[in-house]
Amino acid sequence: FFFYFSGNNVYSVELKEGTNFIKSFSTAVIELFISAPEEKILYEWQLEIKRQYNEEEFRLFTIGLTSDCLVSAEVRRMGLETTPVLFGSICIMILFVVVTSIRENPLKSKPWESLIGSLIPILAILMSTGILSLCGLRYQSIVAVTYFLVLSVGVDDVFIILRAWDRISIATPIPERLAKTLENAGPSITISSLTNALSFGIGIFSSTPAVRTFSIYSCFAIIVCYFFQLILFTAVLAVSGKREQNNYQALFCCLKADPRARNRTAEKITQFQSWLIKLWSFIITTWSAR
Repeated sequence: FFFYFSGNNVYSVELKEGTNFIKSFSTAVIELFISAPEEKILYEWQLEIKRQYNEEEFRLFTIGLTSDCLVSAEVRRMGLETTPVLFGSICIMILFVVVTSIRENPLKSKPWESLIGSLIPILAILMSTGILSLCGLRYQSIVAVTYFLVLSVGVDDVFIILRAWDRISIATPIPERLAKTLENAGPSITISSLTNALSFGIGIFSSTPAVRTFSIYSCFAIIVCYFFQLILFTAVLAVSGKREQNNYQALFCCLKADPRARNRTAEKITQFQSWLIKLWSFIITTWSAR
């Protein structure tokens, strides 16, 4: 007799009645520990296996194959497919941030501040890529996805900081206004950046090289973006506060603003927003919705 422990290899097992002998099973997992002088040879060998089990003689079986090599290749493929849409996505997001910074009072609009705030995450990504490449960490195509992630986190911080800044009176001295802004917005952007960095930090311990590289780049870029928002963007807000106190226009900063001017389009959008919020609040507080 030949005894072999198959508990880790077969699943959906049916035993012979009254015995511990296997009658049938529907799933089997075979682990192969192989190596090759070059990763390319190993990858091509695995692709050939995938091609073979799709042949007619194996159609009775449903066969799947996975390995670190195949996972890394799939991650790289996804990065290459994502890269072409990167530039357009960045432009659309920046345009959205700038447009939504327009206020009823043109003096409080912040198109340039929003534009710079949206560019800060890109600056953080470029700096992170340069530093990590200098440290010898190989760049992979999957890192392109990091641009979307860091940009979304950075833009979210811009909205939070600008909202806190606008809630404080223009007449407040700029150092005090900045202090109150960071007091209100600081905990939110700190928690979001910290949790995102920790989430990607877990992936650093992955055994898959592509996933590990992606996690390192993402974690480092989010940390750099956080400090850039605190240091660079607050400096931009200080200059913006000076402009507001001196009553200069938001778009053409060298021209004086009319204190009686109002943006009618922004007023209508604000009124619609208020109506929509009231309607939604009424709907979710009804008995049927609860």
